[in-house]
Amino acid sequence: MKKLSSTIIFLSGFLFATSSFANETYDLKCTLDDGDQMTISHVSDTVYIAFLAPGDDPDEGGSVIKLDVSSGGVKQELTEPGMKYPYFTLTGTDEEIDGKIIVDYNTDENSKISASFAQIDSKGKNIAKGYCKPDTIKARNGLTEKGIIAVNNSADTSSTNVSPKDLFKLSVSQKYRDYSSVRVYFWKYQLISNVDDLKIQKITVNRGHCLINEKKITYTTRVQDQNTLNRIVNGRKAKQITEDNEVPRTSWDLNYSDVYYFTVTTDRDFGKCRPQEVVIETNRGSSTFTWNI
Repeated sequence: MKKLSSTIIFLSGFLFATSSFANETYDLKCTLDDGDQMTISHVSDTVYIAFLAPGDDPDEGGSVIKLDVSSGGVKQELTEPGMKYPYFTLTGTDEEIDGKIIVDYNTDENSKISASFAQIDSKGKNIAKGYCKPDTIKARNGLTEKGIIAVNNSADTSSTNVSPKDLFKLSVSQKYRDYSSVRVYFWKYQLISNVDDLKIQKITVNRGHCLINEKKITYTTRVQDQNTLNRIVNGRKAKQITEDNEVPRTSWDLNYSDVYYFTVTTDRDFGKCRPQEVVIETNRGSSTFTWNI
């Protein structure tokens, strides 16, 4: 791994002896590709990212990045309901740091676990990058669902607007995802419904200049599900139930507290399709959201 820049190591008292928390329960740990052992742990409202080089004495050597939760210096992204592949992303910032620190842990479509550490400057350039050796990765149970205690989810601390009609809340944040050797950057929007029977009809981002990646999904009805089950159990002899007047639900049909996510692809600097205006048309009217990010 390209070593951490001295800017981060020595800012705001970030350098600590590893022994100060060596006995604490870890959240995530692994051996990086350069041989350093990385351990992420937390105590109360403080998150520690420790690096111990081969041969270092845990009581004397190594270095630690300390991140303060209460000041908003730590954000996390967790596996969303219904997602097939678990993941956890921790982002650390400080007012004196030019950029951010990112720890990523995920499982791909082949059930392969991967994890990495990166320091990215304000222009989106990798200053340091390290990948965990797969057979050394260990994560605390529930990390991808519950995250680190006392750390807010990124969606709770991102730029948020409320509809003038209070129909829903819309927030947006910067994200990226690694697919094999390719990193994809995107703006992630989260829409939370404040009412029942809300039906999204159209989403327009930046006056149509930017397209969302997700397609509206139409779900099967209860009758269709029962007919499918009957065919599986009884084969050709299965008795089919006559279709009723049930209207199939879609991913754009929301009730109170339901969440809908959509994304817009951007570049590594997050300059392309930067959120400026989003218009959401629903069965209860149209709402316009604007940002100055």
